Amino acid sequence: VIQDDEHRHVSWTVKVDPDSVFFPYRLASLLTQYANSSSLGGSGIYLNNCRWALHGPIEALSQSAVRELASVMRKCFTKWTAHCKFDCYAPEIGEDEWLDRCLTQESSVLKIDNWKLMLEKGCAPFNVGWEDCNTTHAVFHPFKTIDSWKRCHWHGEQVHAKSKFHFERTLVNVSGQTLG
Repeated sequence: VIQDDEHRHVSWTVKVDPDSVFFPYRLASLLTQYANSSSLGGSGIYLNNCRWALHGPIEALSQSAVRELASVMRKCFTKWTAHCKFDCYAPEIGEDEWLDRCLTQESSVLKIDNWKLMLEKGCAPFNVGWEDCNTTHAVFHPFKTIDSWKRCHWHGEQVHAKSKFHFERTLVNVSGQTLG
């Protein structure tokens, strides 16, 4: 992300785990509340998604936060990989904890709690209903089978008609076939 420099062309860079059920239109609506934030300039912001610490199923960083991460990344790698037992580019603490530590301890990026971002099994006791997927969260996690993922997605789509986070779907025509 940093090396290809694509983050310069977008306001937010977002990573989502493949076993997460992700509703992008809900995330887009959540991010609008930060559009006029003075923190978007300067060192930027990132969203914390669990009361205990940043969890990896979704990570959302403003453009300025990615730029700040790039400036402190070597320092963070040195600090938290000195005793690594595995590949030092994938520290055993996990990428979510590594990112959280790096941004909070080595940068001036602002960490903002947003409890509507994710509902996850691993964020107990604040995880009630994570498997039902019938809230307006942007991400639900984890779903390890195709059937459980599809069930969650279906339930989440039922909520969308009632959701204030709904955007009109965009229909895309690709080679004569309508997708969307």
